[in-house]
Amino acid sequence: MKTIKIGSRYEIYDDNIETFDELPAKTYSIRFANMSGFFLEEHSDLGVREKVYGPHTQKAEKVLRSFSLMDRNLGVILSGDKGIGKSMFGRMLSEMAVASGYPVLIVDTYYPGISSYLDSIQQEVVVFFDEFDKTVAAIKGGDNAADAQANLLGLFDGLSMGKKLFVITCNDISRLSDYLVNRPGRLHYHFRF
Repeated sequence: MKTIKIGSRYEIYDDNIETFDELPAKTYSIRFANMSGFFLEEHSDLGVREKVYGPHTQKAEKVLRSFSLMDRNLGVILSGDKGIGKSMFGRMLSEMAVASGYPVLIVDTYYPGISSYLDSIQQEVVVFFDEFDKTVAAIKGGDNAADAQANLLGLFDGLSMGKKLFVITCNDISRLSDYLVNRPGRLHYHFRF
C-alpha cells in the first residue's frame, strides 16, 4: 500500500504506483473523467512509416531547433486540404520531439478547463492539437461564455508557467480565430500544405 498526500488530502494506492519528477518522454492523450478530473493516458508513440517527400524533415528539425533556442512558447499551424500531409508532419515532429526528450500531449477532444490543466504542466512539452478546426474551433461558447478558442489564447500567448511547443493541424484555416492566425507572438510558424 502507498499513501500519497496532495495538499491536505490523503489517497491510498496499491504498490504498483510510480512517481516521477517530470513526465517521461513519451506520447500521451489528455483525458477527463467527471469524478477525478484531467489525466494523461499513455498513447503509442507517433511515427511515420510511409515515405516522406519534400523538405518535411528539415522543416520539423527547424521547428524543434527554434523551440530549443526560445525561452517562451512556440506555436505551429499546419493547414491545408485533407490527405495532403499535415498529420504526417505532426507525427514526424512528435516522433522527433520524443527522441529529443520532450513528452508529447495529444489533444483530440476539447474539455472545458483544458487550458488551466495544460498551464499546470511546468516542463517543456509538445502539445499536438490534431484537427483543431473540428475539436476546438467548432465549439462555441454559450450565453456570456467565451468560445473554446478564446479560452486557449492566453495559453498560446506564452503567459503559461512552462515552455510549450503547440502544433495545430487544421483543414479549414478560416475556422481559426483571427487572434490565432497571423499572430507570430502566439503561433510562430504557419506551414500551408
